[in-house]
Amino acid sequence: MKGILAVQVQLRRLASGVCLAMTASALAMIGGPSPVAAGGGVIMYHAFLYSAGTMTDLGSVPGADQSMASDINDVGQVVGSSFNDTGFSSAYVWSAATGMRDLNTLLPSNSGWVLQDAAGINNSGQVIGLGMIGGQVQHAYLLTPPAAGVNASIVDLGALFTPEAINNAGQVAGTDDAHGVAAIYSAGTFTDLGTLPGGFGGGAFDVNDSSQVAGDASVPAPPPVNQEDHAVLYSGGAIVDLGAGDALGINDLGQVVGTSKSFGHAFLYSAGTITDLGTLPNFDFSQAQDINETEQIVGYAGVLAGGDLHGFLYRAGTMTDLGALPGQTNSLARRINAGGQVVGTSWGATTVTTNSMRQAINQFLASGLIKNAGIANSLIAKLNAVDVARAIGDCITAANIAQAFIHELQAQVGKSVDAAAGSTLIADAKFLIANCP
Repeated sequence: MKGILAVQVQLRRLASGVCLAMTASALAMIGGPSPVAAGGGVIMYHAFLYSAGTMTDLGSVPGADQSMASDINDVGQVVGSSFNDTGFSSAYVWSAATGMRDLNTLLPSNSGWVLQDAAGINNSGQVIGLGMIGGQVQHAYLLTPPAAGVNASIVDLGALFTPEAINNAGQVAGTDDAHGVAAIYSAGTFTDLGTLPGGFGGGAFDVNDSSQVAGDASVPAPPPVNQEDHAVLYSGGAIVDLGAGDALGINDLGQVVGTSKSFGHAFLYSAGTITDLGTLPNFDFSQAQDINETEQIVGYAGVLAGGDLHGFLYRAGTMTDLGALPGQTNSLARRINAGGQVVGTSWGATTVTTNSMRQAINQFLASGLIKNAGIANSLIAKLNAVDVARAIGDCITAANIAQAFIHELQAQVGKSVDAAAGSTLIADAKFLIANCP
């Protein structure tokens, strides 16, 4: 990720080439500045904890007014990023006892680090994420919190590794950005997890305490797509191909969840069998993000034509809509712990403008939901051209350019653009076409 991490890793972790991850003008995970809407409205993101039927706003750190949640451990500690629309972003840890605490306050004053995002936390309180070191270069980190008489310590995981999850042994799963493959860090050593036969890349999104990793791997596909992501389970040196899609969560029983391109829904892989989990009523697609050892599954559902996303909790065959925080309309459930506590992000809808869309594109790029800066620049250039046409009242030209914007997104969804990001940007472009002054 580059730049501000306000829309942080969480959104990148929604990274399915099949289902959505957030709405361009309605979110951006996954974790940035709030897009400015016509009439002065903005999108505000709030991390939440859902427990026993109640959704609680986790607040923000001093100097920030927004937050997103990435992970929760079994003792109820939550991590993510907290930010504002001026560029400030800080990693945090939240607990019921302390509230939200800026992780940077745990570091020695001379550490040289500014921790911007927290991606995962294990039961020992070790945290992974991304931050700036020396004020210039963004690196991955592994933070061990202070203990009695011992200062916090931080391990630099380098500038070419994107951390996604950490297990209770301190192993970190993520992506080797130098080679574009799934990798795991353990006791000072990085190990690439390999590719599928004939494949050429992949990523790791979760790791269990047996070092099994859920992720994806790219394989060749017929033109014009040329490549396709498959959900995979990396286990004991072998790679199990779960079909087109993404594997995003794994529990200690080796059960895997994610999203399948075959049916566009969340799936559960267990004992060699893939089960379609369906979606919420009146929604088109779903994506599972995480699973605990009692087979409780969390994720989100959405509509392919764009619109609100709703977090869900799936258990015993029933998918429950988690709703959103008061005054907001969207939510995404990111992780669930052994006690059934769920964390995620809630946000509100807002009026679409080309400015809000440009900011959303930059946020998606920063969070990894748009993987190619050239595509982001091309999309922004089209929005700039829409502005020129609208400024002289040429709504026909503006509509044609917006339609080209839509076509470019449709061609890139599942490749360089996450489906959720693409879906929302498409919906926003359609709004512009229908509402030319």
